[in-house]
Amino acid sequence: MDVLEYWEPSIDWSRFDQGDLHSDLWNPFTKLVRLCHAYGYWDDLAKGARRERPPAPPYPESRNGRTKRKAEHKRLINGHEDHKYRAAYLAAEKLSEIHALFTEGTSFSTEGPEWKCYLALELAVESRPRHERGHYRAAAFDSFDAKVELIGDPFPIAQRWREAVWDPLTL
Repeated sequence: MDVLEYWEPSIDWSRFDQGDLHSDLWNPFTKLVRLCHAYGYWDDLAKGARRERPPAPPYPESRNGRTKRKAEHKRLINGHEDHKYRAAYLAAEKLSEIHALFTEGTSFSTEGPEWKCYLALELAVESRPRHERGHYRAAAFDSFDAKVELIGDPFPIAQRWREAVWDPLTL
């Protein structure tokens, strides 16, 4: 997870409770949460840099100097966006890894809490068909209690997770 080498989220894992979820699902789930936090961090940085002007020099500058300064600012924004899209790609891969747990020949069924968790994540994030357009903030949990979060059907659960992070300014 190379994107996490540049920024590691500080998550209080004591606020997470695995509940009845199997550890084969819980491990990729926690990695997905970390990647979703990273996505949000890099997205905020890119949006903030985009809103700012390139810093003005303390001296008069030539046209060439101004062009270089603007190009450097654009490279900074592109770097933040590259990290954001890499986090999105890796998070989509984690979702695929979780989905692979339910293929034939595994002990997981489409009846248990693991399936409900996966389906709710998939519906909330919507990483397919284009991972760069997913709603990764929906899975950037600050706390998670599986016994409480996974009550009900997957669609209302996903809707609740989506609404918890809905911000009209980020759309």
